[in-house]
This record gives sequence, structure tokens and C-alpha cells, in this order.
Amino acid sequence: MDQATPPTDPFKNDPDALFTETEAAHLLGVSPRTLERWRREFTGPVSLVMGRRFVRYRRRRIVEWQEMHERLGGPLAYIAFLEADIASLKVRLAEKEAG
Repeated sequence: MDQATPPTDPFKNDPDALFTETEAAHLLGVSPRTLERWRREFTGPVSLVMGRRFVRYRRRRIVEWQEMHERLGGPLAYIAFLEADIASLKVRLAEKEAG
């Protein structure tokens, strides 16, 4: 892993703060290349990808992924994470349609 100084975290309490791949990797304790590989394999935290060079990670997604991975581990964690994400989207859609 990069031995550079860890990035400062001005948005520590903001669950929607966006982090670069390097910053997110530091939060997870892995190298940016590992996080990039996880993104390509669909095994890491959900990322926001716009174009080839703009990749960001929401703090909330990083924390959710870590918690799910700690509880279940491996591919089961990712499947459970996606199921929870779909359920959340369905609730928000129902609320939007009702209101």
C-alpha cells in the first residue's frame, strides 16, 4: 500500500462525502490497485463511475460494504449488499410515487 501521508478527512461525519479511489483504499486499508480490481470484479464497495478516470466512492457505501463483509464475508456479503440496496431503492420509489 501507498506509504504516503493519509488524506485528511474534512467530511468525517458526512455519509455522502465522495472519496477518490486512493482515499477510499486508504479508508479500507488496501492498495488503490486492489480497490480497482475489486471494482472490476464487482466484489468491492459500490462506486460512482463517470468516464474512465472519474471514480468516486461514497463514505456510506464504504461503511456499508465493510459492515456487510465483516458479518458475511466473501461473495455472500456482496449479494446481501445488493439485495439491501434494491430494497432501499424500492422503498424510495414507493415513497416518491405516494408523495
